[in-house]
Amino acid sequence: MDIKEFAKKIDGFEYPAHQLDKISDEAKENGFLIIYGMSDDLVEMRGLFIDEIDAYNGIKTKVGTSGVAVNAIWSPKDKPNTSWDIQVDCPHEKFTIVDDGDVYCIGAVVHKSSLNV
Repeated sequence: MDIKEFAKKIDGFEYPAHQLDKISDEAKENGFLIIYGMSDDLVEMRGLFIDEIDAYNGIKTKVGTSGVAVNAIWSPKDKPNTSWDIQVDCPHEKFTIVDDGDVYCIGAVVHKSSLNV
């Protein structure tokens, strides 16, 4: 499966998106890392590895041995009703998590070649 197909497959999961835990093995098998915001204080990662980062009010961090920059923006001003916008500085595909019809999170799927893992 390519990254576009995978992002499309997970796009639109309903918050709190427990389905992402169930699809983590498939992401790993395909060499993908799923990055998304959860609650008001966490950035979660599933797939190539499983991790969560304390991100109250957002966070800037780096992942992978290549140091891919991740900017997790809490309550982005340019996206009303969206709680999280995950931005990365490498090739990626976007997906959404929705909550009662509104976009809760704009997440990112990154391929292992960008992370050097």
